[in-house]
Amino acid sequence: MSDVTELDKLCQKHREYAEVEKKAKQNRIEVENIILQITDSKEEGTCTTKTRYFKCSTVGKLTRSLDPEVWANIKDDIPEDLQPVKVKESIDLPKLRAIESANPDLFKFISKAISTKPAKTQVKVELL
Repeated sequence: MSDVTELDKLCQKHREYAEVEKKAKQNRIEVENIILQITDSKEEGTCTTKTRYFKCSTVGKLTRSLDPEVWANIKDDIPEDLQPVKVKESIDLPKLRAIESANPDLFKFISKAISTKPAKTQVKVELL
């Protein structure tokens, strides 16, 4: 008698497919690196190369981050309409959850300004 359940079988398939996916990603990255060696690319911007069968584009990007302390010291010296920094309001989730459990009426009031929708449920499989 087999004590292997349907869930055991599915978990094993999940592990196998995750490994195939990991290897495919490694292979794709290797090919991308070779493509970058033989095509044009820019530090920032797009370069396009056409072959007989493909259009291949490389997109260079720069990551920029703000030093809040330095910005605080210099921002008043820059006209407001020329300041290249946005302030984005976002939800403080731990605080929102605390309000939800401690003060349901306030939470209900705050909820008028918040859209909530389910995110993808994560599946994690580990071998015992």
